[in-house]
Amino acid sequence: MKFGMQFNIKLKNQIILGYLILLVLIIFLIMSMIYSLRSLDHSSARILKENYISIKSGQSMNSALLMMNEITVLQLKVKDDSSTSQKFDDQKKLFQQNYDIVHNNITELGERELVKRIHQEFIGYISAYDHFIGTDYPINLYLESLLPKYSRLQCEIATLVDLNHQASLIKDEKSKEDFNLAWIYLIIISGITIIVAYLTIAKIPPAILKPLNQVTEEISSIAEGNYGHTIDIKSKNELGALIDAFNVMSKKLEAYKKSSMSIIIAQKSRMESIVNSLNDAIIILDENKKFVLVNPKALQLLGIKGDQLVEKNAYEVSLYNNLLRELLRMLDPGDESESNKYLRISINGREEYYSREFIKVTDVESSDSEKLLGYVIELKNITAFKELDDTKSTFIATLSHEVKTPLSAMNMSLNLLLNKKMGILNNEQENIAITMKNEVQRLLAIVTDLLDLSKFETGHIKIHFQSVEAKFLLNYSLSPFYNEIKEKDISLVTQIAADLPVFKADPEKISWVLMNLISNAIRYTPKNEQLSIEVQSIDNDIQFCITDSGPGIEEKYLSRIFEKYFQVPGKEYENQDGLGLGLAICKEIVLSHRGKIWVTSQEGVGSKFYFTLPTVSI
Repeated sequence: MKFGMQFNIKLKNQIILGYLILLVLIIFLIMSMIYSLRSLDHSSARILKENYISIKSGQSMNSALLMMNEITVLQLKVKDDSSTSQKFDDQKKLFQQNYDIVHNNITELGERELVKRIHQEFIGYISAYDHFIGTDYPINLYLESLLPKYSRLQCEIATLVDLNHQASLIKDEKSKEDFNLAWIYLIIISGITIIVAYLTIAKIPPAILKPLNQVTEEISSIAEGNYGHTIDIKSKNELGALIDAFNVMSKKLEAYKKSSMSIIIAQKSRMESIVNSLNDAIIILDENKKFVLVNPKALQLLGIKGDQLVEKNAYEVSLYNNLLRELLRMLDPGDESESNKYLRISINGREEYYSREFIKVTDVESSDSEKLLGYVIELKNITAFKELDDTKSTFIATLSHEVKTPLSAMNMSLNLLLNKKMGILNNEQENIAITMKNEVQRLLAIVTDLLDLSKFETGHIKIHFQSVEAKFLLNYSLSPFYNEIKEKDISLVTQIAADLPVFKADPEKISWVLMNLISNAIRYTPKNEQLSIEVQSIDNDIQFCITDSGPGIEEKYLSRIFEKYFQVPGKEYENQDGLGLGLAICKEIVLSHRGKIWVTSQEGVGSKFYFTLPTVSI
């Protein structure tokens, strides 16, 4: 029968054919078992034969020993007869040959020790015989030495023969019992197998076909327009899943029939009108990433006509549209960190800024809340807010620059005032001047941080890339802190992987990042504790890790640790200088190098600050 013709066979016949094949296999299995039982019978006969060999050889040994004793008695009567000595040697060889057969055919428990004793007794007997021959055949030597050894050896041989004889009888009976029992089991299993196969063929196909016939009848009824019919059969197998799916389909068709198509069309049109009238750009995709709806604002930003997106996959269109390709990156879990960044889009010669939001749409009415229906990508115009933010950053930068000059002058003046060459101050005046100098330096540090952050926000910061080595950066960044580390008696551990590649970076700014992280680690690491720094190469990145032994950071604050002006609350972090800009600036510097920065922490154990820099050219 050709492969393509199997679909012409009725389902019932196909099922029966399958079970018939199963039955043939079962019969084949039974025949194989019968063959195995016969093999077992032959194997038992072989085992019994092994005992028979030992019995026969033992009897031959006994006959040879008997002949040797008769020859010895004959020698008492006829001395110095060379023919009797030759006969004795022949019987000795015969005894030895049969002993070798017994020795190589040990099969029973205790037989090995028995054969060993026979060998020892035989050696003793031969030794006594040699002594007997060399002493002119005295009869008293034969009675006192040779005859007792002959009796013991004969007794051991008789024990060997009896041992194998009893074992053969036991094995024979056991083999017959096992064989008969196996036949009984085989007959019972065969009967049960045939009965089960027959019942399977007779009962299962009708049980399968009955609900299938009912489903066929209901489908025919639905085809005629009679919706709402359901099949009341409960089952948890594949057939039950088919019936459940049919019932759901039938109910939905009934609901669809009762609904007004004009209302559905009107609702769809109303929703499309609402989405199209929004000032925000809206892109709606189905679960397969195909376009469902794109409002005019989104079409304007994409620079594409609506008819170019009908029934098309978003990834296909993104091949020739950079903005859409950037938006689709949000669908990749690996790029979720970029989803909060704004986009800069040029429209009619004017730059506008848009925030992007990505929404996964799931079926809230379904029992399976994880069922995905599609995606919504929204672009909000934040140009006005961005301009205000730029104005704020410019104002802060201008103010910081203007304040920094007089603060620098005050700091220089205080340095001159504390210089003894300019005059000697009394202790109270000197303390006041030192306090003023410290406060001025703190203000200078805050103003410098504000100025640096403003430069990053306005894009006025310049990154000077050059080839640098990780070891050089780390040593340069650690040098200002050696005295402080020594004063706090902190154990510094540095681990720099061998053969780290040279990479492109701005050494001044990356050193600033390292110094800031190291300074924080020293500040929060208690005395006599450990601070470790590890540098290694991972994939195409250089990874720095600074680990302190401080109080740690609560998990709820980890996501905000790099925000501007954020400071971790708590007694451990009181009396902090600055405005909480250091880590925010670190983040901006690392991101400007196309790197990543993050933190892990455990309360009471310490924190680990990581950042990576790419080794490939930027």
